[in-house]
Amino acid sequence: MLIVRVLRTLWALLEPRRRWVFGSLVGLMFVAGLLEMTGMVVLFGYTRGLVPDGHGARHGPVARVLRELLSSVSQFDYVLWGGALVVLVLLAKNLLSILVHFLLNRFLMKLNERVSRRLFEGYLLARYEVFTQRGAAAPQHNISRIFELFSACFGATAQVLSDGAILLMVGILLIVVDPWLTVSGVAIFGVMGVGLYWATQGLLGRMGQQEAASKSLASRNLTDGFQGLIDGRLNNTRELFVARYVSALAQHSLNRRRKLLITRLPQSMNEVLLGLVIVLAVLLTTLRGKSLVDALPTLAIFAFAGLRLTGAMSRVNKGLQTIRGKIGEFDYFDAAVKQVAPQLLYARRADVPTDQYLSDEEPLPAGVDGRLHDRLELQDVTFAYPGATKPAISELSLQIPRGSFVSFCGPSGGGKTTLVLLLMGFLKPQSGDVTCDGLSVFRHVRAWHAGIGYVGQRMYLSQGSVRENVAFGVPSREVDDAKVWQALELAAAAGFVRELPSGLDTELKEAGANLSGGQRQRLVIARALYKEPEILFFDEATAALDNVTEREITSAIARLSGTKTIICVAHRLSSIRQSDVIHLIEGGRVKASGKYDELIAESPEFQMLAQSNESEEQGPRSGNSSPPPVA
Repeated sequence: MLIVRVLRTLWALLEPRRRWVFGSLVGLMFVAGLLEMTGMVVLFGYTRGLVPDGHGARHGPVARVLRELLSSVSQFDYVLWGGALVVLVLLAKNLLSILVHFLLNRFLMKLNERVSRRLFEGYLLARYEVFTQRGAAAPQHNISRIFELFSACFGATAQVLSDGAILLMVGILLIVVDPWLTVSGVAIFGVMGVGLYWATQGLLGRMGQQEAASKSLASRNLTDGFQGLIDGRLNNTRELFVARYVSALAQHSLNRRRKLLITRLPQSMNEVLLGLVIVLAVLLTTLRGKSLVDALPTLAIFAFAGLRLTGAMSRVNKGLQTIRGKIGEFDYFDAAVKQVAPQLLYARRADVPTDQYLSDEEPLPAGVDGRLHDRLELQDVTFAYPGATKPAISELSLQIPRGSFVSFCGPSGGGKTTLVLLLMGFLKPQSGDVTCDGLSVFRHVRAWHAGIGYVGQRMYLSQGSVRENVAFGVPSREVDDAKVWQALELAAAAGFVRELPSGLDTELKEAGANLSGGQRQRLVIARALYKEPEILFFDEATAALDNVTEREITSAIARLSGTKTIICVAHRLSSIRQSDVIHLIEGGRVKASGKYDELIAESPEFQMLAQSNESEEQGPRSGNSSPPPVA
């Protein structure tokens, strides 16, 4: 059952203290339901006592309470003090209801904050394989959707529990007032309500899937239209993107309208059934030979209770529909928590392992700083991605001396990027080890990372100032402008930064759209240099640049040779000609090693790669492949 699945996950997320709080809130819901029932009894009991019988006696629960409190109950006393009692009970009922909903929402929001934080931390600490499988978009989506999922699933579950408490308590009241009429009403509501629920759930599920698919298609066409703006204009296909977007949007709107129509059916049907039950009550009263005047308080209670019940039943139905519509995404979120933040679910079990990239970390030996002083070494390393049929790196061994300029090249898919990720300690091999001066980098990974600078294929720049991008992740008050300028100088970026309108304070637009491709890449290199690392990794850092800009970036990298250990992955061989040694990687193995001229003379595979590079460089790469800067 959906409610049970959601409650099971909620219960697993709570430590003992929060379980006690949640249990108390559920208890308060039932107290609120009890007050709901008391409010109806008092309200209609008060109206019943306004008309005394032939002997002047007043009947009803309010009259009995007042007789206990007052020696005599005159009409004035009854109207005054009985009215005050009614108002007091209704006030208490509504105040408690408001308090319970406030406390419940506060509880869920606090839980959302806790889970969001731990899930974010869990992803940031997760092994890098998590991101190679799904990319960075899936974790961002999971975290950004947590609040909506909490509101939809946990909130709807809480609403079902709250309204369920009202249904239970009001049902008890109605059984006490008139068992036969209550059973008849429950039978009518139950058969029709359950029948409608099961009839609509399958349809709503399919509509939910269609709605999600059409929404995704509309979003995709928006993305294609804007991201492919240049190609769209060149090919005059803008009308195609607009037509596809409008078609997907129309399908989304149609599914949405149909869902809204169906979700309205239970409420409308409940109102019709309520009228039917009231007519049935009048009919049964007549058939029993009772006076309708005497039966009016009972009928009034049933009418008022029916309105409350129909409202509660509609909210329960809506809550169940909400949970059913979100349960697939909720299960995906549950799986994500179990994968990257299992301590959220098993905080009370010390035997649950936490598989994070810091799980194997140990303190450094005395007198060791974890930095590279002699050599970096791969020892018979084999690594395969989860679900892969063959290893990306297979039994690979090599040494990289401190201060050397080492490059990797080879065909796409040969394992170059995987090799770099292994050297940086982001991927852990299934066999073999990566060592720095004889110490495993995985045992002292944070000390190892402290000495590494990285420039990847994707030039990520945040929407902040030049200073914030160079000193990325450093608190503003701790940024050293002297180090920022030093890094910019080494990256050959200081010149154009000085010409920017506000220098280091210049705000960069999304992804650095107001800079050229070469300028963006220089800033990324400056970022890698800011913390003064001993080792610089360049993973196809010039692959997206034109030939002129590539030569400028390559020169900037070459100037660092000798002062830094440089490890470079390159598709275009012109960027690694000055390497001390080039390793040709193919099929996860080293096929050949040597200087550029040695490989050209001795390696047929390298010769073929060089010829392919020459063909590419003679192609349409002489201009800047990046769009011009946006003013």
